[in-house]
Amino acid sequence: MAVAEETKTSAAHGKATLYDASISNNGARVRFVIYGKGLEDEIEMAKPADLGGLKSEAYLALNPEGKMPLLVTPEGEGIPESKVIAEYLLDTYREKGPSFEPEPENKLRCSLIERIHDLYIAANQGSMYRAMDPSAREQGLREIAKQLRILERYAKAEPYLAGPTETAADHAVFPTMVFIDYITPRVYGWNTYLDDKPKLKKWWTFMSEQPVGRRIRDEVEGALQSWFESGRFEKLGITDLVKEDPKRFTIEALEAAS
Repeated sequence: MAVAEETKTSAAHGKATLYDASISNNGARVRFVIYGKGLEDEIEMAKPADLGGLKSEAYLALNPEGKMPLLVTPEGEGIPESKVIAEYLLDTYREKGPSFEPEPENKLRCSLIERIHDLYIAANQGSMYRAMDPSAREQGLREIAKQLRILERYAKAEPYLAGPTETAADHAVFPTMVFIDYITPRVYGWNTYLDDKPKLKKWWTFMSEQPVGRRIRDEVEGALQSWFESGRFEKLGITDLVKEDPKRFTIEALEAAS
């Protein structure tokens, strides 16, 4: 892993630095660990702009993918990818705060839920808010709708997704659910998308009431609100697209076409 000159200041006082933004659901996956384990005194929070932006030479020296989040260790090593960062923090600070380890009987379920999220939900989340062909948007939203029903099948909601203990499954899925819950009712008419998914609905309500969950939700929703205030969906033509055929992107229509 790369070491950049710009990270020497953090290394000098023995702290890691997380480069992230409040709107990032991937970053929120890491912030769940930081907040939950009480690591805010151990890890500095910074923005990619502090290194010149995601595509700057300094940032790319630490993460050649040019994406966030990025953790820079006290030694100046760059660690990319939210799941990898979270696992590094859980291992490095295993003696501090909760372990977030599932019970042995729930370990497989936890891994499966994370996998479903990473491969099939997060991979399609851009269909909610990025510029793309209408057919590609419809396909992406259809896949999200399908995977929410699959998550309902595997969720325990006892009270966490994989069982009685908060785990990486909750940390992965909850921030992305903030995107889904904030955007799809406002833009695509998914006003009742959880009504027929009682376990997910129970879990979503529970997580939103927990201090760290509420904090994560407020951070991400605050950033998403700025998208709406800036007219993002109008500028991308999404608002007009939905107006042309209001039923096309409803979760009922998408599930019927699956």
